[in-house]
Amino acid sequence: MVFSSPVFVFGFLPLFLAAYYLTPRKGRNLLIAIASLMFYGWWKAAYLALLLLIAAVSFTAGHLAQPGAFSPRLQRWAVRGGVAANLCLLGYFKYAYFLAGTFSHFAGSTGAIRLPEIILPIGISFLVFQSISYIIDVSRGDAPPARSAVDFLAFSMLFPQLIAGPILRYKDLAAQLRGRSHSLAQFTGGLKRFVTGLAMKLLIADSVAPLADRL
Repeated sequence: MVFSSPVFVFGFLPLFLAAYYLTPRKGRNLLIAIASLMFYGWWKAAYLALLLLIAAVSFTAGHLAQPGAFSPRLQRWAVRGGVAANLCLLGYFKYAYFLAGTFSHFAGSTGAIRLPEIILPIGISFLVFQSISYIIDVSRGDAPPARSAVDFLAFSMLFPQLIAGPILRYKDLAAQLRGRSHSLAQFTGGLKRFVTGLAMKLLIADSVAPLADRL
């Protein structure tokens, strides 16, 4: 599901907005998390387990890394462990084939490494670096840790940027996860921005792309 597809513009997005404004304020972060899981699962539901694993590791590491809550040594190891786990997962999906192929080339047929088919999960780079930003921001005291796993999921898996970015800093969204205001002016401003971007994508970018490819 891409943002310019009819199923998103005329189906997913209107249903989400209607459910969001009908949901009590305390339940809106949970709705965002569920909608984001549904959005990602539309591509490949099997990878939702990977996303939840990354979220669980990062949320736990951020909780242990908050200043003053635990010993400085445990805080340091929580940061190192959380960052390393995220980078290892990213490295496996992005570079396992490359490293195995390089090793097999020099080792010959007898030492060749055979790996199962690896499909690169969409948006894993954004998710990993966004999760790392959470751990770092909390460990530095730039933002308080997420109040709950639901709040963290609403941040890390926020569907408007989950598959295409940009990478968000947790400290920039921490206050909005705890409480945010809504108004007709904000809604119409966001709608105008979305429609403008959609028009630029469909009318300009999609028309020019074939010419750019040929050049």
